[in-house]
Amino acid sequence: MSSRVIPYENLTWVELDSLDRDKTVILVAVAPMEQHGHHLPLGTDFFECITIMEGVGEELKEKVSDLNVLRYPPIPVGTGTMDKTGTVEFRQETVKNIIYELGQSLAIYGFKHIIVFGCHGAPTFAIAIEEACEELNQQYGDIIFPPMGYCLSQIFVSRPQDAPEEIRQMADRFPKDWHAGYGETSMMLNINPELVKDYRKFEPVEVDVIKLLDRKAADKYGKGLGYFGYPAQSSKQFGKLMLDHTIKILTKMSIDFLKRENYKQYLHTPYWNLPHLRTKSEKHR
Repeated sequence: MSSRVIPYENLTWVELDSLDRDKTVILVAVAPMEQHGHHLPLGTDFFECITIMEGVGEELKEKVSDLNVLRYPPIPVGTGTMDKTGTVEFRQETVKNIIYELGQSLAIYGFKHIIVFGCHGAPTFAIAIEEACEELNQQYGDIIFPPMGYCLSQIFVSRPQDAPEEIRQMADRFPKDWHAGYGETSMMLNINPELVKDYRKFEPVEVDVIKLLDRKAADKYGKGLGYFGYPAQSSKQFGKLMLDHTIKILTKMSIDFLKRENYKQYLHTPYWNLPHLRTKSEKHR
């Protein structure tokens, strides 16, 4: 249909209905509006998510022949966010329901390749998306894939040896870069440097990652500044490296899903089996 990624909202229903369901993938970006310190915009996760989704879409067009790649309008919702002015917090059940109802609508029309990119580090956010996808897959067959929880854990927690040398070196030198630190600041310098304020003046803020589960973490542990990490270590070049590496990993996972080969290992964040992080809602029927 097109050599480029197609905005879902630009199509008529007739054009959408004409697409071969076996050769059509729909990409969905989901991320919150959340405070990211004095130097990054509220839409940091959102901008990162759109960039990553579009990057994966372009790679899929290049690597998978005759594939229609649709970009669903990005969804600005999230849960498990860090409280400061401007952060918009949704209930975990709300995030789950949004993804479920979106996936159900697409499934009813026969679409069977849906990939959801949830760009926010809170375990409750990843789990809400994964719960919705699991219920959809149980009801409609394996139609929807949420790789981001697993992907983020690999990049920022496990730090596999196949990562570029510079990424591994930075992780070793600055091991507690969790939120609006050098990782996110570098990516935003690459995505839209005009939105990045003077990041060089901020001293490191180091805490154990478990403390970030507290919505008031920025006030309790972060000197009220709203970041956790080392923003002064950021660079545009490192941001490109981070984005390229993330897109590479997600493209590989997405192709595995499209082929239905070895993709189930990517379905869940490592926190999936912790009962206290799950939603309280009943399963959809």
